[in-house]
Amino acid sequence: MEHIGGDVTTSTGSGTYFVNLGAGNAIESFTYNNWTNSDFEAWVVAVLGTAGYAACGFNSNPAMFYLAPNVTGYNNATYNTSWSDTVSGGCTNLVHFNSLSGPGSHS
Repeated sequence: MEHIGGDVTTSTGSGTYFVNLGAGNAIESFTYNNWTNSDFEAWVVAVLGTAGYAACGFNSNPAMFYLAPNVTGYNNATYNTSWSDTVSGGCTNLVHFNSLSGPGSHS
C-alpha cells in the first residue's frame, strides 16, 4: 500500500482464512483488506485548487478501498482466482488498480 502522507487507516477485516472444498480435492483462501485515506485528495486540492476538487468529483469524503482476493487451488496443481474490489470517496476516480497473478509458493 503506497500513499501520500500519514493518515492511512488499515483494517484487515477478517484477515485470511482457508476452507477445504470437496473432501480435500481443493482449498480456497479468502483475504479481506480495507483502508481509508484523505491525504491524496488534500494534496490534489492544495496543488490544483478548485480544478483539483473537480477532478476528485467534488467529493470530500475520505477515499475508501476494499480488496477481497479469492484463490482456489486444486489437487491437480491448477487454480482459479477471483476478486471483489470496490472504492468510494474523493479522488478514487484517479486511483489505478492493477492485478497481477503468476507462479508463487507457500511455505
